[in-house]
Amino acid sequence: LLKDAIAQLPSSAALLYLLGVHAMVEGDESAARLATSHAAQLHPETPVVLVLRAAVLARAGQPFEANELLRRAIAAQPALPLRE
Repeated sequence: LLKDAIAQLPSSAALLYLLGVHAMVEGDESAARLATSHAAQLHPETPVVLVLRAAVLARAGQPFEANELLRRAIAAQPALPLRE
């Protein structure tokens, strides 16, 4: 269903985000990386997209890249509750 929706709206940050979350829940790291990479390319300053992409990268053993994305998310939306 999500893939059909993305075919209809291929640049939807919300749909790509949901596909990334679904892939992570299902344990499909490859699909999660692909969905979040695509979402981040289309919406490079959308905090929720950056945070999910950071989670995928951290899970894949790329903590430095994940931290950079979290910094960008905070810069894009300083009130985002990622700090203590």
